[in-house]
Amino acid sequence: MATQIRRLGRNNGDRRRAVGLTQEQLAEYLDIDTLTVSRHGTGNILLPLTVVEQCSVEAK
Repeated sequence: MATQIRRLGRNNGDRRRAVGLTQEQLAEYLDIDTLTVSRHGTGNILLPLTVVEQCSVEAK
């Protein structure tokens, strides 16, 4: 499970960079803390599913 969380965080971080967003911009858009975005990007935490869903809808 931990490996999957890290992979998800890295994939989301790669996607964030591909669309040209900084961690700060994404955090502001999602109304979450920048540190939360950073921790998710390194795979240290899993974002709540509501936030993941919001990211995936906006990325389409």
